[in-house]
Amino acid sequence: LEWLAFAEKFFLENASADTNLKLLNTFLQSKSVFVGNGTRITLADLGMFVAIREKVVSSSTLDQENLPNLFRWFDYVQNKEDVRQVYAQIYIKKPYFSPPVFCAFDQDSSKASKPNVDGKSMAETVSNVSTVSSVSKSKPAKETKEKPPAQKKEVDCDVSVLDICVGQIKKVWKHPSADTLYVEEIDVGEAQPRQIVSGLVKYVPESEMLNRRVLVLLNVKAGKVRDVLSSGLVLCASNGDHSQCEPVSPPDGVPVGERVKFAGHDGKAEEVLNPKKKQWDKIAPELGTDEQGIANYQGVPFQTSKGPCKSAIVNGSIK
Repeated sequence: LEWLAFAEKFFLENASADTNLKLLNTFLQSKSVFVGNGTRITLADLGMFVAIREKVVSSSTLDQENLPNLFRWFDYVQNKEDVRQVYAQIYIKKPYFSPPVFCAFDQDSSKASKPNVDGKSMAETVSNVSTVSSVSKSKPAKETKEKPPAQKKEVDCDVSVLDICVGQIKKVWKHPSADTLYVEEIDVGEAQPRQIVSGLVKYVPESEMLNRRVLVLLNVKAGKVRDVLSSGLVLCASNGDHSQCEPVSPPDGVPVGERVKFAGHDGKAEEVLNPKKKQWDKIAPELGTDEQGIANYQGVPFQTSKGPCKSAIVNGSIK
């Protein structure tokens, strides 16, 4: 409760936000999460994540370098499966450590030149031994074969494993315990509508969500988001800084339940994507919109019987 109160205070006291971020960074110096000594995230982490997300979106590389513990924790939380299904990911620059390379004779030059029992320096002795060893063990040089040009590694899964269909939002309401989330009932052509949680409150008014036609990823593993079951993912396009986000739209006239296809990718969709294989994580970076707003996978359009799916956001990413 203490951390949830702090998160609420963070919203209200924007003027002291930078000071609060430094306090959080210091607290996380020796911890992975806010409550307990393990790595299991709790409501405290989720509440703080939502509270500081706007600050992270607008942060600079310098901010990330100055608050490494806080951004390390934020990246850990945003990569949790339930969080990733609701919020678009924000790029966090990982710290890079280049370990020093030690040389036996560079550490103390006086030791390197110290004479040994033969009156030679240690460096000279090692050099002579190396020379003799190389001469005594020398063999005819092997012919070096030219290596063929490296080929691009094939991804072990492609877009064909995704089960994407056209849906229509029949009901929508605010999440009972999260101000940034909607809960929707979406008709996807099945016997019952799917209940799905989406983080679109600050991007799309509730009135524009109702009866909207969207693309739904059906075969993500169902799970609870803040105690509300979510059985799918509404695919949304967003711009580079995530200041704009909206659901990708199918063309008019496409029937609800129609599957989206990708030319040249005719494999069978998985019944349920396996989180351990990270199939969605591998495919999602290849999804986006082009300069005309056409949704595509590696340049191949999201195709329906009435044409490609589009978004008003051009050159964006899709998740």
